[in-house]
Amino acid sequence: MKSKALFFLVMMLLVSGISPLFAQFNVSAEFRPRAEFHQGVRYLPDSLDSPMFFTSQRTRLTFSFAKNDIGFKLTMQDVRVWGSEANFTSAGIYGAGGTGTTDRNIGMDLYEAYFDWKPSDAFLLRFGKQVWSYDDQYLISGKDWSQFGMSYDAAFMSYNKEGWQIDMGLSYGNKTEKLFNQSFGNNEYFTSPLKMQTLNFIYLKKKITSELNAIATVIVSGNPEYGTKNTLYLTGTYGGRLAYKNDALQTELAGYYQNGKSASIVKTSGTTVTYIRKGGLDINAYSLFGDVSYKVLKNLSLGVTAVLLSGNDASDTSSSYQNIQHVFNTLYGSRFRYFGSMNMYSDRDLNSLGGGLIDIFPNLNWKISENNEIIVKHHFISLHSPVIDPVTSGPSTYLDKSLGSEMDLTYNRRFSKDLNMRVGVSYYFANRSSEIVQGMPEGSSTEPYWVYVMLTYKPVFFSSDKQ
Repeated sequence: MKSKALFFLVMMLLVSGISPLFAQFNVSAEFRPRAEFHQGVRYLPDSLDSPMFFTSQRTRLTFSFAKNDIGFKLTMQDVRVWGSEANFTSAGIYGAGGTGTTDRNIGMDLYEAYFDWKPSDAFLLRFGKQVWSYDDQYLISGKDWSQFGMSYDAAFMSYNKEGWQIDMGLSYGNKTEKLFNQSFGNNEYFTSPLKMQTLNFIYLKKKITSELNAIATVIVSGNPEYGTKNTLYLTGTYGGRLAYKNDALQTELAGYYQNGKSASIVKTSGTTVTYIRKGGLDINAYSLFGDVSYKVLKNLSLGVTAVLLSGNDASDTSSSYQNIQHVFNTLYGSRFRYFGSMNMYSDRDLNSLGGGLIDIFPNLNWKISENNEIIVKHHFISLHSPVIDPVTSGPSTYLDKSLGSEMDLTYNRRFSKDLNMRVGVSYYFANRSSEIVQGMPEGSSTEPYWVYVMLTYKPVFFSSDKQ
């Protein structure tokens, strides 16, 4: 931890000292504390659960420069929960100590570290740790809601010319360097099937008119089998999207198909891994998305969004069907945007008992003033396919598909160009099916709610463009 902090300071001083050598040089930061009070985020609470309160903070410092056709960006990041320091005495608190990044609540590390090369005005190459985020972050996301965020160790290419955007990303990771095909306690291989070992994509976008865009995406991802060094299950995801927007109307339609081999579905508790389903099944899954919003007043928009993720149909007992995985995998897509802000269904497979999910949510966006905004969403969540009721006896007894609903209210306040506040209030209306899919006894859940306040401050300390 100390070595990382020292590296952080040395880089800041070094780059600051040589900044006059570069045509463009910028130093910026982000400070983002978020206080949360909840009873039931990701899981329905019961009578034994008590409300929880904590504050987390993300701190980033970014250096970037560009000269001619070469650019570089370095972002250091520290994420912690207030009060989580490990070294302390009655005389004071002295920092994280030995916990380092092995503690989920404390982590100082690189968030971005890459360089760009532009051989021409239309062509860009990028190598290193970088953020990928496309469209509504349905499948490829920077996961900015998480204090840690998400970035990818990868090579990236982009071509933009005459209304065409063609992007390609390539990534393949290991835990450490590999020497031939030897195994040193599996340390050089990913030992968790939850983490992708490879994620690669091609993204094509064509601007048809000033109001209409057509998009095609191909993604190839791979997850390792737990405890193996050579088994990698590859999944292909293919789809398209149409996006239309004018002064009053905004609408998007999208569809995706998925095939290949399924990753293992597991539950982890400490070092214990429990298989829910072994990987390696053939995949035949799909997802549909639709969104429309209309500006009924100058400052008021009303809309509705629908998301469908296919699942396994328990009523089809044929071996030809049951030996195929029909649950659509949203990969590293955003979890916070759909199926409710409380993330009750962040694991699309486990949290639906393999039945897939549907989310239909009316939404309202009210721009009270230039710096004040209110967003309201009411998610009606249900299972996509029949799921056997594990409580009621009988092979043909299925859960009611409705999983209840969630109301999300968000208030955004912009104080200045650099400073804004976000306040959220959410409440989940649980029912019997939502309790059963979470493994709870019928009628045992209590009131699930969540309140948060988040401040985001993004100052620019230095910019050569302003000198």
